[in-house]
Parts: sequence; C-alpha cells; structure tokens
Amino acid sequence: MRFLLLLAGFALAAQSPSLPYDESYGPLFVVTNVNKSRPSRARSIRDVDFRNRPAEIDGATFRLKGGKYEHMADEIFQSISLDAVHYPDNSHALVIYKIFEAGGSSNSNASAELFSLASGKLTKLQEIDWDTHSAGTAASYGFDTTKNTLVIRSSHYMPGDAHCCISAIDVVTFTWKADHFEQKSVLTEVSEYGRSQGKSTPATDVRPAPPL
Repeated sequence: MRFLLLLAGFALAAQSPSLPYDESYGPLFVVTNVNKSRPSRARSIRDVDFRNRPAEIDGATFRLKGGKYEHMADEIFQSISLDAVHYPDNSHALVIYKIFEAGGSSNSNASAELFSLASGKLTKLQEIDWDTHSAGTAASYGFDTTKNTLVIRSSHYMPGDAHCCISAIDVVTFTWKADHFEQKSVLTEVSEYGRSQGKSTPATDVRPAPPL
C-alpha cells in the first residue's frame, strides 16, 4: 500500500496554495466523506475500545491490538498506531492514527477518522488523510479541545524536490460543524529544509501558521 501515491493529485478545495506543487506530488491531504456502520455494544462513544478494534484506513482493514498493528511482507514493513482519541461532543469521536511504511524508501502518514454512535451502530462519517514525511520529529497535527479545531501539517513537495527533501508544508485548519469537520483554511509555509535552500513564501502571504 502506497499512501503517498494514493494521495497524490488531490485538488485543494479551500484555496490555491501560495507555493507551487511538484507535478508528481500534488496536494498530499484529502478529506473523504464516509457512511459505513458496524454493530456495537458500546453504551456511549467513550466506551468504544478503538485500541482493540479493526481500523479501516484508505479502504484497507487493519486489526489493532493495544492500539498497534505491525506487518512485514515482501520486504515491506507497515506500522499503524492509534495516537489519540478526541470527543467533539457526546456522540462523536475523532480517532487519529499514525502510519509508517518502509521498503526501498519510507513513507509516513496520518489519518483522522470521525465516528458516531447511535442505535447500536458505530458509524464512520469522515476520514482526513495527510502525508507527514516533512514533519520529521515535530508534531504533524494539533487538536484544540476548547474549540474542537484540528490543524494538520501536510507535506508540500515543490518542483524539483526529492522524496527525502520537502521544501514546504501545508498547514490546514478544520473546524467542527455539529456532525463533521469542515476545512477552514490552508496556509503554506517553507519547511526547515526549504529555508536551508533559500526558498520563501511570497511577500503577500507572510502570515503566521496556527499553533499546534
């Protein structure tokens, strides 16, 4: 499974980026509306044991145990871990997974999945996927529990960037709207690598990114 390639080519919905994308690696975040239900005996959304239930990410199912999944096949290593669960209200949960894959090269991604619980059914409503390769050891997302706001930092390959060296980052903000997350804004900033190469954002787009 190549999350990086699957996300490539997605068009931004909110606004045009202030920096160009490499033609082979278009915007590397995508928002998908979903409506898929499974029976659940949980009495409330907070009772759902997301650490020990199958995780369905990008159309594939992974069986987590203790919040983790690891698999090695055909010299490709895959790792999925549950990073956090947030509750925007009493009937919804936002579950965030970190994804890593290594073979000839390595890819790192994240997925935020929104669930609701009602009438004995756990329903997946929304999935937000993004590439985290540019983050390195820094945080690739932040969630403000007081405002129910999700901010992600997705890799932004500029023309000529190699897979290892990413010049920019898309900082995308999502706000809670009763039963889903809505994309509010996209700001593009130069990454640490990009700054080392002398790249910068246009003067008209010098705005601080939301804090993580």
